[in-house]
Formats: sequence, structure tokens, C-alpha cells
Amino acid sequence: MAVLDGVEFTVTSGGRDLQEYDVGADEAAVIRENLSHPDSPHVVKYIEAIPGAEFQLKYTLKKNYSFGKANYTCFKTEIDGKKVSGPVITLQKYRRRGTFTTVRCGVYSPEGSQSKERPFYWKELLTTDEKPNATPAELKEKYSQLGTIQVKVLRAKGFAVGPASETQVAISDELVPEKALKGRAVDATMGLQSLRPTARVTKYDGDHIDECPRVVFIFQYRSRDALQRLGILPRTPEPLPLEARDPDSLTLDQARELLRRQMAEREAARAKIKKEKAAENLRQLAAIRVKREASATFVPEDEGISIVEAPVKKPRLRARSRRSVRLIYQSEEEKASHGERRAA
Repeated sequence: MAVLDGVEFTVTSGGRDLQEYDVGADEAAVIRENLSHPDSPHVVKYIEAIPGAEFQLKYTLKKNYSFGKANYTCFKTEIDGKKVSGPVITLQKYRRRGTFTTVRCGVYSPEGSQSKERPFYWKELLTTDEKPNATPAELKEKYSQLGTIQVKVLRAKGFAVGPASETQVAISDELVPEKALKGRAVDATMGLQSLRPTARVTKYDGDHIDECPRVVFIFQYRSRDALQRLGILPRTPEPLPLEARDPDSLTLDQARELLRRQMAEREAARAKIKKEKAAENLRQLAAIRVKREASATFVPEDEGISIVEAPVKKPRLRARSRRSVRLIYQSEEEKASHGERRAA
């Protein structure tokens, strides 16, 4: 938490105070040069903005705070260079407790007799690489305070003048030229939620008793990724694989996932071994087949055996009947002689 000269300022979100991170000396010097009152005591911090999350501004006067001749202290607050309704803590309220804390959750926007506000939240900053139609001075005035919450603490002497009026805050969804950011790691901006009821706010009017702010708080909000790129937060390390973790540290789902992986690996190993064995069997069978074929066609020369070609058989003629042959080849005389021999 940022505390200076008895004043504390904190940004909260999700019911907790956001962690604050120091800014480098060189960057802090540049910020100080751009302050409207560079001689005022100031605090510069980084905080993490979570897009979509609501946030609140908490102001506290500690026990050692001095009002001097003032009867109230006001907190002039700007977000992204836009003025929002800042609280007032009176000397009377402070003396009752010896300390006092107040919280602003959004922009005050009364409707008739009802007090309402539009809660703060962070949203993603949308940019464009198109060339802007504006001068460098205009770009600086419009965009130099993006991603910044600035609070000026001022002591004053005056009185309440009645209910506060609506705070006009223009929220635009227009694309921001990247040229306007000048390399700054700004990736979030302020958004406003829908109206909701809130406590009544009183307006005060008076004169400041100091020539410059008593204290100035400057909080630069960035996403986690931007803070890591700036070196403010360490890079998120790669998580250890489940296989390398202590089994006792695994959740039930992680243990199941690890078991599933191990079973899949064993099944893959079995399939690989089976495939390799099948390939080896095929190689062995092929080798045996080649060996058998070689043994059937090869005869060693020292066995004294020669291979000769078998003679070609002539086609066998069908034998004809002897009687038929005789009948065919006998003359007439032979027929008569043959008849006499048969008669005898």
C-alpha cells in the first residue's frame, strides 16, 4: 500500500488490495517532470489490471495526518486523464475516530432524488496502426494519461453547499493510434458499468490552504502480460510435465491423466514390438524360401553326376488290325489262293 505524509491510497479489486510494484528510477524521473506540480511529494506504483474486473479506489487519512488550518481534505482523482468524483474527508469526521477511510466505486450519477453510480471496471485497450489525423501535441494531450490513476491530496477551508451534481465522464470505444502510445506497454483502459444505487454525495466549496498538492499518487495499471514484458513481474515458468512431478502432489484429475498417458505409451510400445516381430518373421521366411530354391537347382561338380537332356519321344502310332491290312493289300490271285488254303 502507498502511504505518504499520513495519507494512504489503495486500489482494490475482487475484495482485496491490489499488489503494488515499484517503478524504475528513470521512469519515475520522467513521470515527475510531467507532473503539474513536480515539487509535491509523490508516489508512483504499478498495479495489475484484470480486464473485465471491477475496481475501487480507497482513500485513508492515517493517525499522523495534519489538517493544518484546513477543515476538510479533498482527493482530486483522474483516471486516463478524465476527472472522476473524488471524496472529501472533513476534520470533524476525522477527529471522531482519529483516522478515516472512504471508498469510491464508480462515477457519481444521480437520477432525480436517487443517488446512483456507474462502477469502474477495466477493459482491453483497442489500438490501430492507421496514421492518426492529429498533431503530436494533440495526441499527447488526449492519450498520454491512458492506463494511469492519479490522485492529488489537497487541504482546504470551506463548507458544504449541497448534493453533488453528476460527474460527466466520456467513455469511448474508439481505436487508439499505436503512434500515440509511443511504445508504452498500455493495454487496458477504464470502463463504466450500468447504473446502480449508491450513497448520497455532498459537494464542498472552499479555498486551498497549500500552494501545491499535499501528496500526489500515481498508479499505472497494466495487464499481467504487459507487466511481464516490462520486467515488473517474472515470466510464468512452463509447468512441469505430470511425469516429472511428485505423485503425492497430483490432483485426482492429474493422476487420471497421467495413468491414461502411461497406458497409452505401454499400448504403443506393445504394438511396436508386435510389428517388429512380424517384420522379422517375414524376413526369416523369405530367407528360408530362397535357400530351398537354391538347394533344388544346384548340384556340386565333384559328385560325378552330369545332367543330360532327356530324348524327345516320337509320337506313338496306333496299330491297325492285321486282317484289315491283309484285306487292303491282297491281290485277286492271292484272294483265290487264300480261299483254297482256308477250304483245305
